[in-house]
Amino acid sequence: MPKNKTTADSPLERYFSVLEAVIASGNGSTLTEVANITGLPKPTAHRLLNALTEIGVLSHDDYNRKGFVAGDRLWRLLQLGVNPSQVTRFAQLIAHELSLALEETCYCVRYDGEKVQSIAQAISPAGYRFHVVPGDVLPFHAAAVSKVILASQPDDVVDHHLSGELTRYTDQTKTSRIDVYAELAEVRKTGFAICDREIDANVAAYAVPISLSGQPVVYALGVTGPVERILAKEAHHFVGPLMQGAERFAALIAKGEPLR
Repeated sequence: MPKNKTTADSPLERYFSVLEAVIASGNGSTLTEVANITGLPKPTAHRLLNALTEIGVLSHDDYNRKGFVAGDRLWRLLQLGVNPSQVTRFAQLIAHELSLALEETCYCVRYDGEKVQSIAQAISPAGYRFHVVPGDVLPFHAAAVSKVILASQPDDVVDHHLSGELTRYTDQTKTSRIDVYAELAEVRKTGFAICDREIDANVAAYAVPISLSGQPVVYALGVTGPVERILAKEAHHFVGPLMQGAERFAALIAKGEPLR
């Protein structure tokens, strides 16, 4: 129902009423629908929708031909708003299961809009612990988990994270933005990323994104170990289980199920 006049006169309330109208629809809303739901004049609704779109909270829905849907920025906030202790428990569970299956160190990271940070790690008896200790921040241009996250972000976000000088950790590190952009394009095609001795000359890693509601990625799963073990096997040996783990993690987050 339309808001009463006093409440609707608040600018913040008008913005939130527009957001509620778009999100509640589930599959996007047109200007007319938003105006009808909120009781706002069309010019006002149009101005508020455009303002929210300009800052990435909403976006235009070209695919379903609806006017507006939740934007990247809003989805990121919603995903990051999930209970952090619950997310960490889920991440630790999945990392442990993958570590047992792959017999290597497995880990989960989270992107907060500025950095990619490890939040869970499981080490197998034959595992390798470098670079993925919970709390560690991983570089966007070199770490496999950071690449799969960056590959899903809008171009301006990618540009932001790759601005400035790119640190060379080893002889294998890509420090040319052209090379990194080319690799991100390949990641988008294959659905996984690799770190081939780019942070440590003795270490390799594979990673896959964890997709929630088809929105830009906030979480990713990775596996790492000595080069002679990781690169001795075909990519699918690691990528397949990682993708299954990502699907399980996403399902746990979506349902908010307690661990058993």
